[in-house]
Amino acid sequence: MIPLQALSNPAVAVSVLVIVMTFVIMAAFIWAFGKISEAPETDDHDGNGHGV
Repeated sequence: MIPLQALSNPAVAVSVLVIVMTFVIMAAFIWAFGKISEAPETDDHDGNGHGV
């Protein structure tokens, strides 16, 4: 873990933030790609006025 004294340096804080945000963005893209590649949910029980 990063000691609290190191966070007083703005460059260290920014670099840690950039690294963390990189991992967060990569995880978000992987999650979104997984949601896109799933089969779409079909909700046809009420018809919704389509195809009548």
